[in-house]
Amino acid sequence: MGIDTERFVPDTVDHELVICPICLDVLDKPLELRGCQHVFCTLCLREAFVSGERVCPLDRTQVTVKPTRPNRARQIVLDRLRIKCQFWNSGCREVLSVEQIKDHEQSCEKNPDAERSSAIKGGTSRSGWFGSSRASADSTDGFPRSSDFAGGNGTGNQQRQEQDNNSGVWVLIFGVFVFVLFKILSR
Repeated sequence: MGIDTERFVPDTVDHELVICPICLDVLDKPLELRGCQHVFCTLCLREAFVSGERVCPLDRTQVTVKPTRPNRARQIVLDRLRIKCQFWNSGCREVLSVEQIKDHEQSCEKNPDAERSSAIKGGTSRSGWFGSSRASADSTDGFPRSSDFAGGNGTGNQQRQEQDNNSGVWVLIFGVFVFVLFKILSR
């Protein structure tokens, strides 16, 4: 139920801290048993409790009325891990935090089920004002491809860099506007 350990960047996974003892994957939404303080994935623990018997899957100690609590310290460690996009084998080269990866994978250009409509905002491409605002002529679905973006080579890092640059450009434009307005009003 956890996240496959093969997707994580080597040397970022401390197995003692982040591996679920049930599924042997990286913990997904870790829950800690109050009595023995063992930590499991939320789904793994729910499945372990399906039978109605509430005992720790590791040491078989009886679990109390309020058996679990989120393990925030462990979640912080998990959020710092670097994970490859699940579409890595299809050519996506994004490596993000666990916290960021789910959003990326929903809109990943290598995801066959991605919502492509999010790539178009108000008639401009995802890369902002400097990208092309129309799809390629050979596009069959009318949505822009990565090659439609300014200088796009299909990498998410380039798109994110362009978005960051676009934000900086807007800050600069706003600053110039305020400066000019100040000069006009001070006359």
